[in-house]
Amino acid sequence: TACILHHSQLSGISKGISKGGVVIDMSTISPKATMEISEKLGELNVSLIDAPVSGGVAGARQGSLSIMVGGDEDVFQLVVPALEAMGSDITYMGGSGSGQKTKLVNQIMVAVNQNGVAEALVFAEKAGLDPNKVIEACKGGGAGSFQLQNQGPRMIEGDYSPGFMVKHMEKDLGLVSETSEDIISPLPFTSLASQFYRALMAEGKSEYGTQAIHSVIRRLNSIEPN
Repeated sequence: TACILHHSQLSGISKGISKGGVVIDMSTISPKATMEISEKLGELNVSLIDAPVSGGVAGARQGSLSIMVGGDEDVFQLVVPALEAMGSDITYMGGSGSGQKTKLVNQIMVAVNQNGVAEALVFAEKAGLDPNKVIEACKGGGAGSFQLQNQGPRMIEGDYSPGFMVKHMEKDLGLVSETSEDIISPLPFTSLASQFYRALMAEGKSEYGTQAIHSVIRRLNSIEPN
């Protein structure tokens, strides 16, 4: 028996799944908490697979999510068909918590890159350049990225509708901070990037899309909101 659940539902799992079953947790939570849950479920002869995802709402709808998997490898092989129904890029990363750690790596790269794109586009605007032409000029070179090509135009248009909400990124970066303390890993760029999302939280924009950090950087440059 395999059971795919959000983390908030795990507290009652011992009552709802038989021995020998598998729980697949696809939320993004603390790697430490994942390992603790895995140990507790193991005492009930239930396996936990941590399988956080990347790819946003569009990826979920299209079944093209990237899924980062942690847990027992033999159990992972059993649940691959279930994961393939949701994702096109499924990677086994190692023991319990490894999927969660990989998702945090993903969020570091997304956050730092997104901040860099926002800052660069505001610089371009203030320097008198057409930001849309800047994207065209840079997207094929070393500066090209998903954030530049997909979120860059939305930043320029002032389209801050959510694909991935600010409050979720701020939560994930909090998990990064927690884990970095555990493993003694200084993350100066991530820490700075986190403050821009927190600024949006302070403005009551927790449910805006993360690309709204562009608006914070515009204000720092004394440019009127778009």
